[in-house]
Amino acid sequence: MIVLEKDGAEVQKWGQLPSKIELPDRIRVHSPQLGPLPAGHVLKEVPDPPPPDPPLVELKADLSAEVGRDAERVRLKYITAGDGMAMTYREKFEQAELVNELGETVANALSEEARTAAYPTLAASVGLEADTLWDCAQLVRTAYSQFAVLSNTIEKTRLAGKKAISNASTVQAARDAYEAITWTV
Repeated sequence: MIVLEKDGAEVQKWGQLPSKIELPDRIRVHSPQLGPLPAGHVLKEVPDPPPPDPPLVELKADLSAEVGRDAERVRLKYITAGDGMAMTYREKFEQAELVNELGETVANALSEEARTAAYPTLAASVGLEADTLWDCAQLVRTAYSQFAVLSNTIEKTRLAGKKAISNASTVQAARDAYEAITWTV
């Protein structure tokens, strides 16, 4: 920002120096040389003032959305991103639960065609993630249980952070609430 001062008091300011400045007393200054200034006038560059704080409601919405994005970044340390992958995880878990109800003997007695027809997503793991349909089901159930513990911690942190931001009564309190969030997983 360019400021014109006279005797220490601001007379006029510009976001950037224009090619021609019309000063008080109708003296014109042409940049880049600037030419002579009227007596007592000083032309100097000063830092732009910081932008004003956004309204509290807008800031709370922005910070709350950021908490959601932060939670997703934490989740993605443990799972694969994508809507299709989320569906795959869900299908595998549901199919693993059904296989678990069958029992190990019945599940492992199924032919490849039968297990693929009944449990297509889970059956894709046989021979790759574990040797049998039963073992694949147990692997998926274990992973699901382990992630459920992580998910609980992530969700508590997310919800507590959003609540603290929502309860803030000032812009600074909202920022402080966001900064106080600690992701422990």
